[in-house]
Amino acid sequence: MSTSSKREAEAILARFPGPVLLHFNRRRILIMLAVYLGALALMIWLLSSDYARVRGYMSGGKDMMLVIISLLFWGMLAMRAILMLVFPDAASLKLHAEGFEIGHVFHRIRLSWQEVSEFALMKRSLLPFRYGGRVEQVLYENPGAVDKQGKPQAPQVLPDLYGNPRLSRQELVRLLNEWRRRALAEKAASSPYPDRPSASRVPATGKARR
Repeated sequence: MSTSSKREAEAILARFPGPVLLHFNRRRILIMLAVYLGALALMIWLLSSDYARVRGYMSGGKDMMLVIISLLFWGMLAMRAILMLVFPDAASLKLHAEGFEIGHVFHRIRLSWQEVSEFALMKRSLLPFRYGGRVEQVLYENPGAVDKQGKPQAPQVLPDLYGNPRLSRQELVRLLNEWRRRALAEKAASSPYPDRPSASRVPATGKARR
């Protein structure tokens, strides 16, 4: 576990009850932008280069269509990364006494601490088939939420690229659970009436690590 990551988490906890605004790690955004621009340059080269056509990389209309779709895809990702650099609040995590707010570039998610479960680390497959690559993700549940089919909402992924220096996944989970614990305890102590029980279980999908 990184010492700098642990110190960062402790410094954030010291600012309870907040509000505290955590931004995406700038270095990671720059790395992502470099990858996106590299892929974008490759797509442009495939479209414009005679060499690509001579070598058979662009042998027909189907190849042309795939490259154009890829060009749009990587272009949108590059634009998103640029927006994250220009407007840091667009991709952020806000913590306060009542709940938290996840800022995605084009939308925001606001939840209270009572609405969500504890946060946990789980390994999940990124691919639909059984033996796809598994990655460790920060997950939480909103037990009262349902999806478009009216079924209980699946565990939700929380981005894990916050902090400068960047918080490790383990420290991010520890930070969020401790902040949530303090917020719920403070609310219970200040209220003359008992609140409804909060969701305390960890996400049920996969093997959890706190």
